[in-house]
Amino acid sequence: MTKRPLSKDEKRQERMRKKLYERTKKEIAQGKYFESKREENVIHWCTFFRRNIHRFATNYLGLKLYLYQYIVLYLMNISPVAVLVCARAFAKSWITTCYACCICLLYPNSKVVCTALTKKQASLLIKEKLQKELMKASPRLASHIKEIKTSQNEVEVIFENGSSFIAC
Repeated sequence: MTKRPLSKDEKRQERMRKKLYERTKKEIAQGKYFESKREENVIHWCTFFRRNIHRFATNYLGLKLYLYQYIVLYLMNISPVAVLVCARAFAKSWITTCYACCICLLYPNSKVVCTALTKKQASLLIKEKLQKELMKASPRLASHIKEIKTSQNEVEVIFENGSSFIAC
């Protein structure tokens, strides 16, 4: 089978396709290829907040944290296992709920599961800490929550991005 000669328009389109391919390849190599500046900014901010979850809690969610809470959130984020041995009234439940919400917002379609000795204790994290304290302290967090299911058997917070925080 023989190739037919290309017309003027087809030659011009082929040259344009090659130029576009070369330019795109060059931009990708330089790290400049994004569909828009906004998309590039979203990627950079998401990466920044995923690495600095304590800053996400304060700057994006608008929560007021004490110094030890900054440290605990940061350490929980960089370590695969976190064990807190604390005295009473140290806000352990509050920090745990705050961390779970930050993870759910920063990582779409994630599932965060909180366990306790009884289902009642686990459900208190969502009912008391999330609904009564965190959502009132951060209207932005409240705007990201799609639904809160609080039945006797199931306590779950479903976020707009598909993530969920389950207490069992």
